Amino acid sequence: MAAKGEFLACVPCIVAGSHTLDNRCHKRGNLACALCQNSQECTEIPKEFEKKKNAVLLMQKEYDAALNEFVKESCKEEFDMLMVPLQKGLKDWFSEELGRREEMEKRRQEEEVRRQVEAQKAREAEEKALEEKRLKEHEEYLREYLVTHKVLEDKVPPQRIAVTPQPLSVKVEGIENLLERLVRSQETMAAAMQRHAEAAIQNSECWAKWFELENQKRKRDDDAADLNDEARREVAEEQNEGGDDMDMQQ
Repeated sequence: MAAKGEFLACVPCIVAGSHTLDNRCHKRGNLACALCQNSQECTEIPKEFEKKKNAVLLMQKEYDAALNEFVKESCKEEFDMLMVPLQKGLKDWFSEELGRREEMEKRRQEEEVRRQVEAQKAREAEEKALEEKRLKEHEEYLREYLVTHKVLEDKVPPQRIAVTPQPLSVKVEGIENLLERLVRSQETMAAAMQRHAEAAIQNSECWAKWFELENQKRKRDDDAADLNDEARREVAEEQNEGGDDMDMQQ
């Protein structure tokens, strides 16, 4: 980049033909010039155009140092001719530069969106894990409560019993009918136990819902009690202040 004292003009002003001897670009540092009004595009001439820039800058200095109009006019013509190749080269370079900047900005935005999506997924996974843990703890607490209060037996619900009759080595008259009745009786008992277990599970779910409603009601009652306490404190404070005022008047 050019030194501060050797600055010619910013690239957009040269490309647009805005920088002339009578109306010059006044870019300073990283700030946008008055014509560009856009710090994202207002940039200084790159080093690859240093030679052409110095030739134009020298002619601009000679124009400023000229003592008569004839010399000034000659410098101005030379200045305009030197600006043509510089302007053309910077126009092509600036077009590619803007394309690179747009691509970089696009990648930056895509990366930002990707980070936000990953962060959102991580938050959702964490919230899901916490919710599953909370539900499991709640179920364990509810089961312990139901077992303690004899609502639910502290054992795994019985599984359906499969009975397979075994052949007997002793022949007894009517044994087949007896075994058939025994099997039917055991299957009936197993089915009844299965229904009992399902009813107990359904009952525990009802209790869970009831406890949840009770907790919500208790929270509302606590909030209302807090509000009533606050109101009573305010009334008491007002009464105390009124009593103090009466004492002072007396």
